[in-house]
Amino acid sequence: MFFETGPEGAHQLYNHTEVLCRNFDLRTNNGLDVAEYPDSGKSNILISL
Repeated sequence: MFFETGPEGAHQLYNHTEVLCRNFDLRTNNGLDVAEYPDSGKSNILISL
């Protein structure tokens, strides 16, 4: 999957079942990633080394 940067790339992963679901997030970029949560007005800054 590829998600655009900014509001046009907004996405959500949600498990609609009672079965355990695991998400493996693999990134090919180094540096900084910012996740914004508009419902709560919060941001999360992720730093890759």
